[in-house]
Amino acid sequence: MDIDKDLDLDLFVSNDQGKKFLYLNNGNGVFIKDKSEQVNSNFGKAFGVSFSDIDNDGDMDLISSTHGNDEDLIFKTNNNNNNWLKIRLEGTSSNQSAVGAKIRVKANGVWMTRFISSQNGIGGQNSYRQHFGLSDEDKVDIEVYWPSGYIQKLKKVRRNSNLVLVEPKGTETSLIAFHDENGNCSYDDGEQLLSGVKFTFGNDLTTVTNDEGIAKINLSKKKYNISFDRDKYKTKCSVEKKVEVKKSSSIFVGYYPLIPLCEEADLDVTAYTVVLRRGFDSKYHIDVKNLGLKEAKSVSLTATLPSGIEVDSASFGWSNSSLGLNNETILTWNLEDLSYNELNSLVLYFRVSLDAQLNDIIESSFSLTSSSQDCNKDNNNFIDIQTVVGSMDPNDLLVYPLGESEEHFIHNTDKLTYRIRFQNVGSYEADFVNIIDELPEGVDVNSISNIVASHRYQLTTEGNKLYFYFPEIYLPDSSSNLEGSNGFIQFTVDQKNDIVNGDVLSNKALIQFDYNEYIVTNSVYHTVIVDENEDTQGTLVFFPNPATDYSFARVSIANKIDPEINEIHVFSQNGEEVLSSTENSNVMRLDVSSLPSGLYFVKAFSIEGDVFSGKLQVIKF
Repeated sequence: MDIDKDLDLDLFVSNDQGKKFLYLNNGNGVFIKDKSEQVNSNFGKAFGVSFSDIDNDGDMDLISSTHGNDEDLIFKTNNNNNNWLKIRLEGTSSNQSAVGAKIRVKANGVWMTRFISSQNGIGGQNSYRQHFGLSDEDKVDIEVYWPSGYIQKLKKVRRNSNLVLVEPKGTETSLIAFHDENGNCSYDDGEQLLSGVKFTFGNDLTTVTNDEGIAKINLSKKKYNISFDRDKYKTKCSVEKKVEVKKSSSIFVGYYPLIPLCEEADLDVTAYTVVLRRGFDSKYHIDVKNLGLKEAKSVSLTATLPSGIEVDSASFGWSNSSLGLNNETILTWNLEDLSYNELNSLVLYFRVSLDAQLNDIIESSFSLTSSSQDCNKDNNNFIDIQTVVGSMDPNDLLVYPLGESEEHFIHNTDKLTYRIRFQNVGSYEADFVNIIDELPEGVDVNSISNIVASHRYQLTTEGNKLYFYFPEIYLPDSSSNLEGSNGFIQFTVDQKNDIVNGDVLSNKALIQFDYNEYIVTNSVYHTVIVDENEDTQGTLVFFPNPATDYSFARVSIANKIDPEINEIHVFSQNGEEVLSSTENSNVMRLDVSSLPSGLYFVKAFSIEGDVFSGKLQVIKF
């Protein structure tokens, strides 16, 4: 251990029943006894000794385990102003604790080495977090030699940091996708590089090409089959369908000649604001992009903002402004023609009205029209749904819909939109941000869509885990730039088709700034109600609703006679059946006088075997 943080290792001698000694290394091979520390004494019968930064102040403290009924002791080191670095490793291909790994750190031209071991002496085990004294050095280079054989190198890492280094999955593997316009299976100058193409390696490792057509992923040593999204692209060429990773250097698989199934324009609109704080100014960042191959002509953007949003101005003026039937503000911009991959961005400035109440749901919509044909009109519309808050947790997870009651009930057909917000509340800008979100088992990770982010990102998936990486984000700290210190990622997913009634979908995310410890967000969850064989053309309605003593239930189908109900079941919020009735009637009377106040879920069966669902509120005064 380096007690005085001066780049060289010092020595502590534990002498069981005798006096203990701490020797400081003066850097030329000579060790000098340090008499200023209390550990230079006979403090008990001690063999086992361990070192760790117990009080997290940047220097190493000592824990002594004694025997013979002597007390175990903790000694905190007298600190100095020298810099330091702490590194904890998390293995992926290697063992999780990275036992057997070697870490080298270069400071002031000196390489220091630490080994991760499972024991460091009789009755003692040092912390797996390795400590390096840096003297007056500000930035260092790091090399990690993982037990798997992978070598990880980092440059210019800042001083006085607690780092968590996760073992990369292995070799960086990349390829480039392009539009093979002339069909010669080779990339030629002028051919368009394709962004947003999903590639799958093996069964469950996926990545997406960026704006330069490049897809990157880290792979461990094995063979992988490579496939691309054939719902959107095809190829007439013989492309590389397999890759074998044998070593830790990078691999370039090659160019992928693809032909989009649709070669028209494809307009896409997204909009985001970090948070809606009652009474505070905010802004929407609106991005309009043409993802298609042909030019989109006469593009028009419309923003519809509810009464809780008080519009101020925009980065460039709108063409038309009007009020809707519910006092919503409707703004229209006539944009220029957009060529392939062209982005048109604008900022809309507004204030959240004081008339808006805390926890109000604000729903703003944005839509595009064009005179050109469009490959996919689903992404011509975007809806931003947020809750009005008074303040915000700087690193949290939000979800919409919220679900009903304390159990957050949702239907199995509901889509879930997750938003992960992050803020750099440290004292220095963050070079990069990592986010890991392991989606619940009942969610279909392949259905991920409508991804919106505050900054440029890379997405890879492994099973149900989503890895969002924001490289070179240079996110300022909140003390120097409060607004700029915020960011977020938002996406929408479907539930799986085989989800079971009563399944709970729980989710939380991990956020990492640079190599610091991961921040764990809050958890959000939903309880699923499965509407099996539900006739979507019919609605189960109640009157009165809310009810106190009784309510009448009937099925309403537009332009049809109400079907006869022969069976009805009432369920509490925890899924327990609390009431049932059988009767052949178009209108069935329910006696709810024995039920306590609350929200109940009701299923009705017609004589034809169709199933209808509804909700009944019971109120007792």
